[in-house]
Amino acid sequence: HGRWSYIRTSNFINFFIYKNLVFTLIQFYFSMYSGLSGQSLYDSVYLTNYNTFFTSVAPVYYAAQEQDINPRETEKIRKAMPYVYAEFRRKNLFSARKFLFWCFMAVAHSLLIFYSTQSAFQTIADDNGMMFELWEQSINAVAGVFCSVFVLIIMGTTRFSPVTFFCYIVCTLLVFFPGGTVVTDQISHNVQDLLGPILLNGKFWANLLWTVTVCGFIAYIPKMYMSFFNPSLVDLLQRDKKQNKKEISAEMKSKIELVIKSDSEKTFDLKNFDFNANVMMKSWYHYHCCQGEVAAVEKSCPVEVEVGPVVIATQAEAVQV
Repeated sequence: HGRWSYIRTSNFINFFIYKNLVFTLIQFYFSMYSGLSGQSLYDSVYLTNYNTFFTSVAPVYYAAQEQDINPRETEKIRKAMPYVYAEFRRKNLFSARKFLFWCFMAVAHSLLIFYSTQSAFQTIADDNGMMFELWEQSINAVAGVFCSVFVLIIMGTTRFSPVTFFCYIVCTLLVFFPGGTVVTDQISHNVQDLLGPILLNGKFWANLLWTVTVCGFIAYIPKMYMSFFNPSLVDLLQRDKKQNKKEISAEMKSKIELVIKSDSEKTFDLKNFDFNANVMMKSWYHYHCCQGEVAAVEKSCPVEVEVGPVVIATQAEAVQV
């Protein structure tokens, strides 16, 4: 539970910073083209509801329910959990390096969305030959930001369920479109009756598809690079789960040995390693001895269980301790 909480909280904060940066930086870029006049690219309805309704439910659900791996799912995950915890001690999810990575991605996405939208709307015209103006560009920019944020939250989610579908699709996607955009089109003086002509213009959809695809690709490359060239134990467990592999692979054994060696050099002596199954079993054994349950322990508890260079707990009682 503590490990899940750390993952959820870290990714939630990083994602919250990202989605606000990418939304706000576009306003900053626009100010350079509006003579620093204070003119907003976004309508007030979008400014008010971006964090309140459009992008609030999905990150909060993620922060409450995300699970990268669950030891209750397979025996292999349960056996590997001590070493997952050891690897997890590095705490690289919420660091200055990770923070700068999310900031860099927000800057890259905001530049792409703003300049792609601006260049597209310099040539977009309606059926009467009239050029689209500020608020048409505003709707396209807001749609690009929302769709990019929505794609990233889906890419970062590993646990999908009917509740995930409800929170992501119903409470997030449908709240923005058609919910928020249609309502804004009817009540806002700035963008009133502009939604229809924009949705009927093919260049709007082409520009939106282009920006969202490239933004997703920018986020996908480093994730896949780390997964294939420097995978963590969690990456290997998730990969084996998808491929329905029940045996511990040679790559995973090598990774476990590397984790133990790395941690032992920093803070642990392998003979007294906290996650060593022998230590867990002996602690369980001595606890029950003190409780006067020696006979029951002798029948059910092998004191030492070793598998090659990697020690793995095989008794359910040891894991409960």
